Amino acid sequence: MRPGGTPDRIAIGWIVRQNCRMPSTHLAFHVHVVFSTKNREPWLAPTPRPRVHEYIGGVLTAENVFPHMIGGMGDHLHALIGLRATHCLADVVQRMKSVSSRWIHEELRLAGFAWQEGYGAFSVSPSHLERVARSRIRTSITG
Repeated sequence: MRPGGTPDRIAIGWIVRQNCRMPSTHLAFHVHVVFSTKNREPWLAPTPRPRVHEYIGGVLTAENVFPHMIGGMGDHLHALIGLRATHCLADVVQRMKSVSSRWIHEELRLAGFAWQEGYGAFSVSPSHLERVARSRIRTSITG
């Protein structure tokens, strides 16, 4: 026993570790998020689309989320993002959609624009970030 009554060895499953302490939090939580416009209508024309993607990147950055890459077509959006331990994915996506929707109404003057309810979210291994960015998101930007 160490001072304070803590054990020198901690049993974890079948493994016994000496002086096991977690000094800090390490999290590699990368997510590929996909959501569409209401009824999959192609609201986002090629010209303003990069502005929408940049704006959403700014929204994410303001929320302390790392936007690896954002892309999409006229009727849907892809975002490859890195989250912190304190983030709630549903809150991040809700913020992305609500803030960008308001901006699209005001800046692009698309009064009828709306994002569809719901989203798809898929965890991505750090070793597969580039592959997902290249095969899913860059392809959606270039068509």
